[in-house]
Amino acid sequence: MMLKSFAASFCLLGLPAFAEDAKPAAPVAAVAQGVDESLVREAAAAAGRSAKFLISKQEANGSWMEHVAITALSATAVATSVDAAQYKDQLAKALAFLKTQAQTDGSIYTPGDKAGPNYSTCCAIMALYAIDRNGCKELIQAGRRFITKAQFGPDTGIEKGGIGYGSDKTKSDLSNTQFAMEALYVTASVDKDGAKPEDVEATKQAMARALEFVTRCQKNAPTNSAPFSVADEFPEDEGGFIYSPDRTKVEDKLKKPGEAQALRVYGSMTYAGLKSMIYAEVQKDDPRVKAALTWVANHYTVKENPGMGAMGHFYYLQTMGKALDAAGLSTVTDSKGVVHNWRNDLIGHLLSNQAADGSWVNAEGRWMESIPTLVTAYSLMTLNFATARDIYKAK
Repeated sequence: MMLKSFAASFCLLGLPAFAEDAKPAAPVAAVAQGVDESLVREAAAAAGRSAKFLISKQEANGSWMEHVAITALSATAVATSVDAAQYKDQLAKALAFLKTQAQTDGSIYTPGDKAGPNYSTCCAIMALYAIDRNGCKELIQAGRRFITKAQFGPDTGIEKGGIGYGSDKTKSDLSNTQFAMEALYVTASVDKDGAKPEDVEATKQAMARALEFVTRCQKNAPTNSAPFSVADEFPEDEGGFIYSPDRTKVEDKLKKPGEAQALRVYGSMTYAGLKSMIYAEVQKDDPRVKAALTWVANHYTVKENPGMGAMGHFYYLQTMGKALDAAGLSTVTDSKGVVHNWRNDLIGHLLSNQAADGSWVNAEGRWMESIPTLVTAYSLMTLNFATARDIYKAK
């Protein structure tokens, strides 16, 4: 059986659902998957508070922090939340701002922004899709074309198939590649709305090449012959993913001066790799998927980003929720045989860390997680997935 998309809750996209049966609307869907009903209600209240917080931080021009990616992430989180209907006007303003940032090459970003055109465009077209799929069809299609053209080509060595930030084309990475694959997958239905055949084929080829790049980021000797992958060192890393085939973000504290950095895997990139394989419709019995799920079982936690501790914790939680939703899993059995309902765990953890004003923030500020607006957008989206909401409904 082919793994289907994380859009078991995306049935309204006209795409195949990943789970065996389409999910009913939350809270029924979440309760049916073992989430405590009272927890679902608490999650809805928490989501309402976080949406209210995000809306309170929106600028007069419709943006959040005058930043395309943060605007897109915030708008998408609100647009797919339980309280989306009451913020119709504010979402329309966010949409208008994103449209002003659309460039002639199909990208949607502010020139000079360090986030770069690729990352910003990926976030933006998902926001456009969530808010007004039909009204923004041409912008989304243009953004999809831009993303496929931003991919590293066949003569770029280990960068082949990957995507970077785009501010310079020197390196690619799994974080940007996963956002590109997610954006192409989430917005795939626009290929049925008058897209040119060559664009449809370009997307198909881009996903196939991206999968090759993703594979090169996994420590899994049967499918990846890279030195870090086949090495016997760090057997606990088996099945996990690194940031790029030749780079990681995990600091090797045992490294001596002059020694090469060990390429260690970590949590957020492993979940990024897992969900990217699902988007690419890799089979359930594929050794790459099986190895990734084994890593998940061996390192299951919501308390930190495994391998990174508090760094990137909320990015990790969002990626975890998306990946496990994509995998159609209601529970994860860890290496000790303990069965975890990951939706309960994510909701409970977020509830315990939400501030009175509805926001979240990470005291460890790496990767901009000292910014409450960004972290709250991550967290609201995590709640949306954890409560099995219908995400990205066609409008």
